[in-house]
Amino acid sequence: MTSVSTLKFPEEISIANVTEWKHKLVDFLNVPSPLILDGENLLRVDTSAIQLMAAFVLKAVAQDKAVQWQNPSPALLQTVQQLGLKETLLLPAFKFTPILVLTTESSPEMKQRGKGAGATGWLVKPFNPEKLLSTIKRVVR
Repeated sequence: MTSVSTLKFPEEISIANVTEWKHKLVDFLNVPSPLILDGENLLRVDTSAIQLMAAFVLKAVAQDKAVQWQNPSPALLQTVQQLGLKETLLLPAFKFTPILVLTTESSPEMKQRGKGAGATGWLVKPFNPEKLLSTIKRVVR
């Protein structure tokens, strides 16, 4: 049975700690077993972190390393979708993750921008709980 190595990300990866995470990811590439990236705790991800993750995944693939995501957080998935990097980061599970936008914006232009960024549902505030539930049911079916 093959063992795997898991790297669990913190709540935030940003420009403030990206260098620390660069070193962790470089060390992680030296592990001989398949690599699991656990993004469940990521609540805040900026573009420097996404660039670092993309570089890591590309380097791992170039070295024929098996890389897989486990529990990617909604924040990670949304950021990756907005930047158009889900394939680069090997996040096929995101294809089926709905994004519901809760906003005060109701213009057709804003709705189109949201749809272009990957939104699968749009709900204008204020809304009642029944409307929220019916929208969620429609989006996740």
